[in-house]
Amino acid sequence: GGVTTADLAAGAVTGPKLAARSVGPDALNTPDAASLEAVATIPTASGTNVAFAAPTGPSSFDTAGFFDPATPGTVRTPRDGIYRLDVMAFFATNPIGYRQINLTRTLPGPAISVGPLATSAAVVGADTTIGGTLLIRAGAGDEIRISVFQDSGGNLTVATSLGISYLGPPGIV
Repeated sequence: GGVTTADLAAGAVTGPKLAARSVGPDALNTPDAASLEAVATIPTASGTNVAFAAPTGPSSFDTAGFFDPATPGTVRTPRDGIYRLDVMAFFATNPIGYRQINLTRTLPGPAISVGPLATSAAVVGADTTIGGTLLIRAGAGDEIRISVFQDSGGNLTVATSLGISYLGPPGIV
């Protein structure tokens, strides 16, 4: 059977229950999560992928060391499992071209393009906001690089936000 609240209170979470995968040690720890909000905007040249900005917002947090300020736009997954990414980009007003959020995952070998997470035509007369959510299986130490792209023919500024959470080991989720 499963583990009940009474089991947890009584300290009765035993090896057989863990082996049965009814609950794992990951479920009992503080969840691995980060919310990375960049208050400052970053300039993006037309036709160029630019890394997401470093988190500077007052609501930013990181419980698992996903983010290293030395490598903006990159998160590192601390353990094997399934992760949820929530990504948003807010491009300055310009009616020409399209806007895009791109993801690349690196393994012990070469980088693998996960592809565009979101693409949108430019909004006429207003800022263009794009975003998306992705579930991704990653290994311990994998890097996920997030970048933005635009092809307006000029420079645009963009503000970004990123959320990532560990959902569980591959066999559970």
